[in-house]
Amino acid sequence: MPIERTVSEDSDTSIGMDKTCSLCYRGERSLLGQGDLSRYEPTPGFNAFKQQVRRRGSLDMDEKLGDRSPKHLTWRRNRGPPKNPRQSYASAGGSSCNVDELNLVGLPDDVDVAHVFEKSGKRHVYAHHCCAAWSEGVLQADDCSLQYVDRAVLTGLSQKCTFCKRYGATIQCRYPKCSQRFHYPCASGGGCFQDIKTLSLLCPDHIDQAESIAGPEALCIVCDVPGCISDQLFCTSCGQHYHGNCLDPPVQVNPVVRSGWQCPECKICQTCRQPGDDNKMLVCDTCDKGYHIFCLRPVMTTIPKNGWKCKVNFFGVFL
Repeated sequence: MPIERTVSEDSDTSIGMDKTCSLCYRGERSLLGQGDLSRYEPTPGFNAFKQQVRRRGSLDMDEKLGDRSPKHLTWRRNRGPPKNPRQSYASAGGSSCNVDELNLVGLPDDVDVAHVFEKSGKRHVYAHHCCAAWSEGVLQADDCSLQYVDRAVLTGLSQKCTFCKRYGATIQCRYPKCSQRFHYPCASGGGCFQDIKTLSLLCPDHIDQAESIAGPEALCIVCDVPGCISDQLFCTSCGQHYHGNCLDPPVQVNPVVRSGWQCPECKICQTCRQPGDDNKMLVCDTCDKGYHIFCLRPVMTTIPKNGWKCKVNFFGVFL
């Protein structure tokens, strides 16, 4: 059964909180800006389970030839259920903002193909829109559907993220010959420059190339200059860039703020996922995410005068 799925593998039941992205390992209620969690059609003629067998066979041949280098655990026989990184946080309860969730991005190193693909039926995969769309090799068809997501998922099982050091990283730095790869949430959290027009990124080592490669997309929307690229925030909704100091009030640029950040024009309530009622929207002093006061539990009736910090658990649910 795929990771964290409790519904029938061939069911058309709508996606719920028990579904998990096969690329970033986070659920539908994630606060990291990955977009909607969807079920993607398999690529015609592609069978991830057969691909795994072929890879295992090539590894066996390597060992016969004397290659004793460590092998990725994806190709090892599964010795029990996959490890769930949430278990290590089970006693932690709520934590300030989304720090714990950013720490939970990525696949464990012993996840097998059978745990990220549906084994019955057509072998669909689940992934967030941005995690899939930004992945290397994924294409958008004329009807706006994404193709080859399953291929990206299989490739990600053997690729570690430069930022979190966990598997499932499928977004490569666009700078020639750079091999650094990231999960979508880790790209923002890790300080990459992201270009929404080309759905590509530059790693922190090459963000100085942003202006020459991305042109106007590298400019801060407020001051209209690139300035220090590492001090920019990328809006995960509209794709515009803002210097933290150009915002009113200024926003501190750090991994917690970067991951899933939305500009003032795009900011929505993280509970109801709807915009509007700006005069009743609380913005966290730490992560800069917004919440309607009437969506909080318990409901708040007034905006605090001395600032406010949100508190969510590691499932992305407000406490």
